[in-house]
Amino acid sequence: ITMTEGTNMSTAVSPDGARIIVALQGALWTLPSSGGAATALTPAEMDAQEPVFSADGKLVAFYAFSKDGWSVWTMAPDGTGLTQRSEAGPGDARYPSFSPDGATLLYSSDTEGGYSAVSLNLNSGERKTLIDARSAGYVPPTGSYFQKSGNVVYPTMSPDGKSLAYIVDGTSDTLFVRGLTDS
Repeated sequence: ITMTEGTNMSTAVSPDGARIIVALQGALWTLPSSGGAATALTPAEMDAQEPVFSADGKLVAFYAFSKDGWSVWTMAPDGTGLTQRSEAGPGDARYPSFSPDGATLLYSSDTEGGYSAVSLNLNSGERKTLIDARSAGYVPPTGSYFQKSGNVVYPTMSPDGKSLAYIVDGTSDTLFVRGLTDS
């Protein structure tokens, strides 16, 4: 197969520019950035989405469907070391990103209602809520699941590690940036 375009896809380029990881048809695939054969890293049944590399290129984070919900996972770029990082249990976790030093994984989790921004220290396992959905104006849906507003999604740390950018969904999605030491 030669692929030139697709829908509902996402990609991540390794920090050294040598490899690309593509989310396609529910699986993550790796291939040389110069082109060539792709190798599946995850099974299609995981429905893996939105891969991101850590800055040192040693980990890839993504979210996938497992055990009746979306959860955040990491693995080595060759697919080994597959590890669920978000909390087990009810609710979903999505939209991962790494801190600039790669020591912290950020993601959005709705284990307590709307999506909140969460950080996970990959060394200690300490998990913290950075921005609670309620403080962002979360309003539970009155109809369809996709009619929520106030979810905190796509948390991303600034290159210097001092600020957090995130989107709060609603009638019109809004980008916010705040210091990580802000209350």
